[in-house]
Amino acid sequence: MYMKTTNTLVIGILSITTALAVQAQTFITNGLVAYYPFNGNAIDASGNGNNGTVDGATFTTNRFGQANSAVICNGNGNDYISTSFTPPSGTSSRTFSVWFNTTSSTQSSNSAATSDGDMLSYGGVNSYVGDGIDLGIQSDGDLVLGSSYCGVATSTTWNDGKWHQFVVVIPTNSSIAQIQLFVDGAPQSNYNYYNPTYLINTAVVNPLIFCKSVRGAGYNYEGIFGGIRIYNRPLTTNEVSQLFSFESAPILNVQRAIYLTSSTLLNGSNYQVQASSDLINWTNQGSTFTATNSNWQSTNYWNVNSWNQLFFRLELAQ
Repeated sequence: MYMKTTNTLVIGILSITTALAVQAQTFITNGLVAYYPFNGNAIDASGNGNNGTVDGATFTTNRFGQANSAVICNGNGNDYISTSFTPPSGTSSRTFSVWFNTTSSTQSSNSAATSDGDMLSYGGVNSYVGDGIDLGIQSDGDLVLGSSYCGVATSTTWNDGKWHQFVVVIPTNSSIAQIQLFVDGAPQSNYNYYNPTYLINTAVVNPLIFCKSVRGAGYNYEGIFGGIRIYNRPLTTNEVSQLFSFESAPILNVQRAIYLTSSTLLNGSNYQVQASSDLINWTNQGSTFTATNSNWQSTNYWNVNSWNQLFFRLELAQ
């Protein structure tokens, strides 16, 4: 609307509303029970409140070069992150996604383990076959999902000192042979199995812990990890591929903004753009400009993501 007062042209914008047509990535949050981006803390960003406690672990740059956005552990068992959260257990379905970066030399030099270092672990400890969950990397570089007396590992090594995404998909009532492993969005094949016919039946005993194992000393992860997601459903092959594409590129945020136009200016007159949230207090926006014709478009853009209402006016400058 336009309101004319003495020497003033008021352009009133009351309760700005904009609509964005963005395809929602619903699969990313569908069934998400915990998400740990590790941005200088162990807060669960899924909103479910499954926060962790940092116990000696330190933060470093992530795969995008952002400081304090990944966790680094030295494999001595004294630096880890604990929680009181128990992820999906029993024979229920679930998916784990972990970004990691390690090498064979650092994985085995300080760690007491010669078998594997666990990035995350929870559940039971050898009370019965399949009662625990241990997701990590073996000293030879194979990625592994281990349980008590059974497990599955990749036949390709990934301890090359580069960032990789490791995804484990466990269907409902899954045997070890039915577990799917993905690296960087691609399904793996030619698995190395240990007792593949046994079922995953995770005990609700020990809550989730990162960088070490509920099995005790000797299974400590050495390296960097970050961006851990846990789902209460099995992601499809297509969803795993999409998740990798989504998380391997820098995050791009869509912002809402406006600019101003007018077709009723007086040629040769000087104007000052002003803004107000209450039509009482006005603040200059930018510098005074001289109209060269009746048409005008502002060179400034205003971010409106957090506005409830805002008013603009063009004041005739003296």
